[in-house]
Amino acid sequence: MPHIPALTVLTVTSALLVGLVLALLGNLKLALARRPEQTRRSIGRYLTLLNLLLVPLILLAGVLVDLVGVRAMLVTSSVLLALAFISLSAPSTFGRTLFATGVAALGASILWVATIVLMPSGLFGPQELAASGQFGLVLMAMGALLTPPLFDLLQHGIGLRRTMALLALMLLMPAFLAFVPRPEEFPLDSSKSFLTEPLGDPAVWMAAVVFFVYAPLEAFVSVWTTTYLTALGKQDRQSWWLAGFWMSLLLSRILFGYVQHVIQQVAPLGNPYESWFLVLSAILAAVVLGNMAGTVRPEKAFWGLVMLGFALGPVFPILVGLLFQNAHVEKALGTTFALLHAAGSVGSLLLSPLVNLSASARTIQVALRIPLFIAFTLAAVTVLFAFVTSM
Repeated sequence: MPHIPALTVLTVTSALLVGLVLALLGNLKLALARRPEQTRRSIGRYLTLLNLLLVPLILLAGVLVDLVGVRAMLVTSSVLLALAFISLSAPSTFGRTLFATGVAALGASILWVATIVLMPSGLFGPQELAASGQFGLVLMAMGALLTPPLFDLLQHGIGLRRTMALLALMLLMPAFLAFVPRPEEFPLDSSKSFLTEPLGDPAVWMAAVVFFVYAPLEAFVSVWTTTYLTALGKQDRQSWWLAGFWMSLLLSRILFGYVQHVIQQVAPLGNPYESWFLVLSAILAAVVLGNMAGTVRPEKAFWGLVMLGFALGPVFPILVGLLFQNAHVEKALGTTFALLHAAGSVGSLLLSPLVNLSASARTIQVALRIPLFIAFTLAAVTVLFAFVTSM
């Protein structure tokens, strides 16, 4: 039986739990919105504040991971999440529930950043950053996909409080597993002097622009699918269409990850060549959206959605992998990833209302105008990013 390194077990476990926590946080927001003692306006203010807090929380998490270390932050995030979920399992006021949700958001941010920084060492090694990112994000998505049916099964079987307590116990797993690998197996801690180095690198800012444009495209899919099928009177197909998109996205990440892993074993491409994989994916996404805008048949729109998922899938992992190869960020990986993710969050906050407004149009041609423009912008900025990284 092959030996699985302890660091790999820790990485896989943490990645699955990141997906679990992100899925549960979405459910917690819905639970807050259903509290009867609050008006709709106050609920909207609280949830908007919580969404805005996620940007500084992810930045704080990145700095802490670099300064304190991955192992310590994995333990901290596990404890924070466990305490938050135990608190949420007990009856409480709206304010206490919101505070516990904020603690859970902080814990999730730290776990998310620490796991991303750990992936290269825990999966295929630091020399295969993109392949590690592809498979690591697939594991996170698997955790998110498995959480809703698992939560429903446990809740109906043992009740809500025991389910939350069991999930809190599961979230403590990284805290225990983090002490199994040797300290030297973890990525090295940074110092304050290295935290500002990424800010002076043009490649970091170009990557932030890429993710600023990319993030709203993923958010557009669910809104457009719901509106389009409702207009056709085929709401019952919504789950199938969205499942096709996300399964295609995961399949593309597995395929690209495997291809990059094999190529790295045979003939390492290096940074300048790998960046053009990113350009290829972005151009393919723009072409697919252009074809979708010209279709009139629902069957073609469905397969266009599937192809869009396949095109968008590799973008984020390749972007992170290329950025982590940069000499200016190798000692501040957490901070760099936090900057990237914060840019995507800001892009979603600013561009998603425009994208959602476009997606609400009744005709597919009108609904895809703004997403199509964003897709062409994504292709353009990925080309600029490729030139910057190859210099």
